Amino acid sequence: MAASAAKPDMGEELLNLLEHVLVSYENLPGLVKHSKPLAKLILADLQKCFSFDRRNGYSSKKPPSRTASGTKIFHIGNDEAEELDEATPTPATYISTLTNGCSAVSLENGDSDSDSTCRIKAVGSVEGLERAFRSEHSLSDRDYLLQMKGKRIKHRELENLIDGRDSKKRAVALRRDFVQHFNRGVSLEQLPYFNYDYEPVSQACCENVIGYMPIPVGVAGPLKVNQRDIYIPLATTEGALVASTNRGCAALARSGGVNVFIIDDKMTRAPVVKFKDVAACLAVDKWLRDPDNFDNIKREFESDSSYAKLLKIESSPEGLFLFIKFFASTGDAMGMNMVSKGCQHAMRYIKGVFSEMEVVCLSGNYCVDKKAAAVNLIQGRGKSVVAEAVLTEAVVSGILKTSPRAMVEAARAKLEVGSAHAVTLGGQNCHAANIVAALFLASGQDVAQVVSSSMCTTRMEINEYNDLHVTCQMPVVEVGTVGGGTVLPAQKTALEMMGVAGGNRSNPGENSRELARIVCGAVLAGELSLLAALATDDLVASHMKLNRSRLNLYTNGSDATPHLSAPLLNLNLSPCFRERRDTLQANGNGRRQRRISDNRNTNCSNIL
Repeated sequence: MAASAAKPDMGEELLNLLEHVLVSYENLPGLVKHSKPLAKLILADLQKCFSFDRRNGYSSKKPPSRTASGTKIFHIGNDEAEELDEATPTPATYISTLTNGCSAVSLENGDSDSDSTCRIKAVGSVEGLERAFRSEHSLSDRDYLLQMKGKRIKHRELENLIDGRDSKKRAVALRRDFVQHFNRGVSLEQLPYFNYDYEPVSQACCENVIGYMPIPVGVAGPLKVNQRDIYIPLATTEGALVASTNRGCAALARSGGVNVFIIDDKMTRAPVVKFKDVAACLAVDKWLRDPDNFDNIKREFESDSSYAKLLKIESSPEGLFLFIKFFASTGDAMGMNMVSKGCQHAMRYIKGVFSEMEVVCLSGNYCVDKKAAAVNLIQGRGKSVVAEAVLTEAVVSGILKTSPRAMVEAARAKLEVGSAHAVTLGGQNCHAANIVAALFLASGQDVAQVVSSSMCTTRMEINEYNDLHVTCQMPVVEVGTVGGGTVLPAQKTALEMMGVAGGNRSNPGENSRELARIVCGAVLAGELSLLAALATDDLVASHMKLNRSRLNLYTNGSDATPHLSAPLLNLNLSPCFRERRDTLQANGNGRRQRRISDNRNTNCSNIL
């Protein structure tokens, strides 16, 4: 194919082709991240090697050759194109050839007198070339999207690839565009991502971020805990929860508040190890129970932390397996990472003593983390807490709209008989999980631990003065005031509201213990209000008022009527048909409005 005489305009068409080739070519793991700038740089050199016109397309001016050092050279001249790999050279084969077997490539202009040499040579590292490109070229959003669509970079890498101001927010925006492209027809417009600081999120709280989930936060209180008044932030989408808890706080305030006590404070982790026979398993079990060995293990456990303090070790054999349970205090952190790291050091030491021991898993589910378990219900995990309050008959009747005797009877039937009949595990309560989940969400706790942290036993009885005596015992309250989600600005603000943000320098661990007291006290307030609503049969009425949307959901029909199209509604109908049409159209909204009206007229002061 003959070359054109005039210097061709290869333009946008070649640029797009180059971009496609670079995106799709597998031997460019580093350079594909910078396809657009690289394509522009290559373009000038390709114009020396190829001619282009609309009729004949691309033609090569000179085939490549290779020097002894492996440098690939294109000599520019008037010779006809020769075959390259049994095919006529094109920009695509040019790129393919020059990158074949190279981890990265660099293009340089020739240094001959006629400046007629295009030289391509392999370079040492992709990282070095990336830094060079980054220093001179700023990639557009389209470049990054092309690389993700071409599967040459992963969207999880965006935060590391993008530099500069607001790089984290730009990474979120690009990932959203990519996800929307993948899920065609699904818009993320209602999932916000503006006005949020993503710096504390990165490598701490969440990966592959596409935005944040706004959850309403209500406030209940003040709740008087150990004579300190505290407003409780509750993040929830369940109507009536905050109002009900607020009523419980009011009843407690009129009764002198709630007294809350910490019974125990320790975090646990239990690795599981395996042996070839039972004798070896029992030998290690006996060794671990020897107090003389504890100090050496404790030293290794605490070697990497200023706050982790090993309290004790328990071992439990099961056939060839041995579960080794570590108990430790962790300051103001919830402590799972801290204890896991300490366990890792301790297990290396034990493995050094018993080389035949196989460490199967760092967590053997005997801890037990994020599962309701009898062993934790008995032994406790995190903070073990108990709350107590005494409410006079006047307060119970005036605020809770019932009597102490009715409350006790309801508690016995529901919390004791009902829970036993259902064989619940730590479920002898009304709705402890509601308050625990709302407080955990608001204060940046690990929400998955609600399953264990909401294990609660609520007791009610009448004392000698005919007052209502209430206790809530929660053996597993896994909370912290440093680390995890507590570093996020909104969650930190919620902790500041309760006076427990950050670590307590003068008394490490006291802030997290105080948070556990608040959780247990708030649970007691919620238990009081819900059980009173059950005793007075006002639960449904209050939920109809506060836990049902009042939005007009049906604009053209009803929940029992087929949708009527606009053309049908605009027909010239006889009066009787028009009346029937209007009745059908208003039917759903009319019923809904009547329900709303009925609920507004219901006396729901029992939860306000």
